[in-house]
Amino acid sequence: MSTPVHDWVSPRLDAMLADAVKAGMDRQTVVAVMTDIIARSAYNEAVTPPEDPVLNPVSDIEHEPVPASPLHFERPIFSGGYPAD
Repeated sequence: MSTPVHDWVSPRLDAMLADAVKAGMDRQTVVAVMTDIIARSAYNEAVTPPEDPVLNPVSDIEHEPVPASPLHFERPIFSGGYPAD
């Protein structure tokens, strides 16, 4: 991808990464930290932190109780069946 913004940001990130590696830091760790900073901070306002299912339970239809039907009906086959004669 090549856009004016990409062309401006990329060499600066590359230089920052090179400086960190030159200072003795692990390259993959630096990339992971850069990614974490961008993904989880004010740099990326579109990202919302994951919900904590214990502190903030999410309503889920699979976990909701099934309400009783307001309609009453009987099924003779399940309540003793039909007479044999």
